[in-house]
Amino acid sequence: TRAVCINRPGIEQIILGDGEGDNMVQAHIGFGNGTWHSHRDTLGFQLWAQGHYLIDDINYPKHRLRDAYSSSVHHNTVTVDAKGHATNMGDGDVVLYEPNLPGFAVVKVDAPRAYLGDTDVYARQLMLVTTDPQRPYVVDIFRVKGGKVKDYMLLSSTRNKTKASYDLPLTKMPGEAPLKSYGKYYEAFTKMSRGDGSKNFSVTYELTDPEPYPAPPEGATPQTVGTKHHFIGGNGTTVFKTQIPSNSSLFEGGHEKYSEFPEQWPFTIVRHEGVTRKLREQRHLRIESPEGTRRVRNALGQRRIG
Repeated sequence: TRAVCINRPGIEQIILGDGEGDNMVQAHIGFGNGTWHSHRDTLGFQLWAQGHYLIDDINYPKHRLRDAYSSSVHHNTVTVDAKGHATNMGDGDVVLYEPNLPGFAVVKVDAPRAYLGDTDVYARQLMLVTTDPQRPYVVDIFRVKGGKVKDYMLLSSTRNKTKASYDLPLTKMPGEAPLKSYGKYYEAFTKMSRGDGSKNFSVTYELTDPEPYPAPPEGATPQTVGTKHHFIGGNGTTVFKTQIPSNSSLFEGGHEKYSEFPEQWPFTIVRHEGVTRKLREQRHLRIESPEGTRRVRNALGQRRIG
């Protein structure tokens, strides 16, 4: 079986794919309207590799956080000034799509109506590089021009238990939900820590309960399954380590505080606070995996270009 690039214009989704068997990888971007029965997740991103969704989306959340989990705040996209994407106007326009080149595929989508009146530029470009089939990586450029506060949201896997680690100093924030007063739907982010993102840093998501993929020989150590994200630091950048309760925990209920639910999904917020109408670019770069592991690298950075 081989993964290939797929364009689904009917549901406004493009999948960049490559690789065979154990080396199959797919990077998804969605750009459909945020209608009443879909999520506000314009330019949302998912990554599938090593037999798992490593960067994931939230399934149908029919529980007490249904509105929050359907909002832009809890998806792998960028929010502007704590606002969600415009309802019924958040669709995007494909301006570049070059699939199935040898070891390379690219897609770029502009979504000027997602924050109509608030941003001049709102666009995402994904490049899947598979020149080394066992070490694929994704280059992700997210451009936003306009607004004062941009939050890059990075949810982990929602189908496997995951642990998150950061290579920069973090300070625990007081309170149950420190960002609750910032904007609607931020109340589910609990047990938060923050760090200075002015210098380069990385974030690693590692699955702690994956099905071995591929199955290792008898007696061998299973390969690490997860992603490593490299950020280019910049002035005005803050990194938040946080968590949100899983759908299954919320379905079961029984807890008043969101931090008390037993199963949590790791979540990272990379916030840039800058002068309005300044162009911000977020870029993913290749990161080498630790020796002896095979990890899809999805590295992320941010720099000012205007």
